[in-house]
Amino acid sequence: TAYQIYNLLLTFSTAGLPIAISKLTSQAHAQGRENEKRRIFRASIWMFFLLGVVGTALMAFGAPQLASFQENPMAAQAIRALSPAVFCVCLLACIRGYTQGQGNMVPTAVSQVIEVVCKLFVGLALAWYFLSLNMSVDKVAAGAILGVTVGEVVALLFLVAYLFAHRTPSHSLDVPESSGALMKKVLAIGIPIT
Repeated sequence: TAYQIYNLLLTFSTAGLPIAISKLTSQAHAQGRENEKRRIFRASIWMFFLLGVVGTALMAFGAPQLASFQENPMAAQAIRALSPAVFCVCLLACIRGYTQGQGNMVPTAVSQVIEVVCKLFVGLALAWYFLSLNMSVDKVAAGAILGVTVGEVVALLFLVAYLFAHRTPSHSLDVPESSGALMKKVLAIGIPIT
């Protein structure tokens, strides 16, 4: 139940918008417009930040209502445990779109492997631990799904570290469009795809 709600929110926040960021970044990269690339990323990261905050707040504070709507009131704790993952995935999607637009798939691939490994091992370990403590089924499910949240957090930390480690000073003289104009382009490409 928690994962169905999570997937719905992810569709709205990460389906088409990272593709749009990737396309616009790729275009600016090919034309040597380094300042425009950076402005696309900075404007996009704020948009994804806001989407993540809204999605996380919706899941965290509306967990009982969302669980009841899904006709599974016991899922509320699992929904809350998964809520921070929405924020992380929004930022991950933006960073992945940015690095992919520069023709670099390595950060995406490594972060996805980190994400999956954490989901598996942390989720199983927590579920097993909570079961060994004879906790209720809803708490065990929350522990298992917490592995997803941990995976997203660790993957995000990796990508942020990657961005800082691979920063290069720019001597480009291009004058980028305004952030508002760039966000209109991102939305014009991303919304139809979503």
